[in-house]
Order: sequence, then structure tokens, then C-alpha cells
Amino acid sequence: MTDLHQALNRRPMTLRLLPVGMSFYLMRTGERFKLVSAGPSALGGYKYTVRRDSSGKESTLHHSCRIKPIVRVKA
Repeated sequence: MTDLHQALNRRPMTLRLLPVGMSFYLMRTGERFKLVSAGPSALGGYKYTVRRDSSGKESTLHHSCRIKPIVRVKA
């Protein structure tokens, strides 16, 4: 079982466990986002760049933000 599958079995999960390209809801606000990139920051640590679905604007979120991933099943 992968880390993502294990994380999906627990609630809530954090942003650092999400793979790039996956959509999610930010639990604090209920807004829908998509993780655009995750990589080293110029200031040290990691930078998580997300795109808001409602406006399309990009911003960054802290890795410990609680999220709920959007999982789609293809038939």
C-alpha cells in the first residue's frame, strides 16, 4: 500500500502527502485547489504552489494545511 493510500484512510491529511496535480479542498475554508508544484524554496524548506479553482490565481500554502483530497473513480 502506498503512502497516498494510507493517508486517504486517515482523516484529515496534510498538503505534504498530496502528489502534484491532485485537486483538494482546504478544510479551514472549504475552497477547492489544485497542487501545481512542490519543490525547494529559496528560503529553505519546501514551497507548495496551488491554484484556486474559483479564480485561477496561484498562491502558496504551508505544508501542514489540513486538506481533503478529491478522488475520482473512472469506470
